[in-house]
Amino acid sequence: MKETKRKTTKKVKSKVEAAPIIGILTLANKKNDFLGNKQNFIDIITNGQQYNQNVYVVTTADLRINQQQIYGYYYDATFNKWRRKKIPLPKVLYNRISYRKYEALPKTKRLILRCLKNQNIHLFNPFFFNKWSLFQWLKKSNTTKNYIPITQRLKGWKEMNTLIKQFDTLYIKPIKGKAGSGIMRVRKMTGVEELGELPYELKIQRKKSIGTYQFNTIQSLHKTIKKNTGHGKYIIQQGIQLAKNYENPFDLRVLIQKNGSGLWNITGIGARVAGANSITTHVPRGGKIDEPNILLTSYFGKEKADQLIEDVRNVTIKICHQIEKASAYPLGEMSMDLGIDEKGKIWFFEANSRPMKFDEPHIRNQSLTNIIKYSQFLMNTQKRTYKIKRREKN
Repeated sequence: MKETKRKTTKKVKSKVEAAPIIGILTLANKKNDFLGNKQNFIDIITNGQQYNQNVYVVTTADLRINQQQIYGYYYDATFNKWRRKKIPLPKVLYNRISYRKYEALPKTKRLILRCLKNQNIHLFNPFFFNKWSLFQWLKKSNTTKNYIPITQRLKGWKEMNTLIKQFDTLYIKPIKGKAGSGIMRVRKMTGVEELGELPYELKIQRKKSIGTYQFNTIQSLHKTIKKNTGHGKYIIQQGIQLAKNYENPFDLRVLIQKNGSGLWNITGIGARVAGANSITTHVPRGGKIDEPNILLTSYFGKEKADQLIEDVRNVTIKICHQIEKASAYPLGEMSMDLGIDEKGKIWFFEANSRPMKFDEPHIRNQSLTNIIKYSQFLMNTQKRTYKIKRREKN
């Protein structure tokens, strides 16, 4: 009897590349892919290819730091699809977890802390900044304390009354706020009682509108504020009379990143002008993009404007170094909101460890290059040991 041979098929394993890679860290979602700004991720991946650097999106669910290989996502431009494949454990993780509530998940926090302790993985910008912590850090240093407005935690009406006597405008901001959401402005209107108007004005910035209220007493004002803040943690801050474009105040957005030598550099400076009825300059809240030199020259004159731009660059570097030192975590980039008042004094308002995309093309393009170059620098640098600090509860 003739013996028949069984036909066998070999499974072809997908080849796992050997070159060190960069991982963009985010969270998985329920659709079997991942959360985050996917176009931003595509831009980073495409820019990496220009420098022969492979970049993948890695979710916290797939990240196994004790394994040599994990799963990551790459973008298939031919079919306009994201595909999942096995990749080497990344040497560098660029943290783009997009929301504080996701970063605060116990599993996520534990994984980030494990990455910080791991000597084979460079993870930078591990956590969102906390507004209260930022101002506390900057108050510690003689080089930065003069750039911060008077800032306190929001407590009772008596503390608010003390501040409103010093400054006729106050801002109330959520400690964990983003893009101007939840900001309030309080103003004490002088001489309006004779006209039959109430002396305290409150404006609340909502998603698509501004609510305006007036009060006769500081107690009733504070009651409405507490109703809108609930159990959230807020700061109350001295209002600054900013330089204006016509009648609209403007401030500056600065992007600062580490470069291919591991040094902080100003990537670019943009300007944002407040909308007609807005209490902030954020573009989603009605603000508009403009050119810093044009705005500053129009208000202060060319010579003063040139000097202010140089001063802004120097102040940004000082503040950046102090934030990095006080946070005691590895940082590779941050955006910063700075204001210039009517007399030309520079003020610090905010820093963001997860910068949003800048709309100015020259800043955007340089930012993508810096992410790749700094990550490549880390790949060739021995990781320093970080003392893991206790995270703030607020």
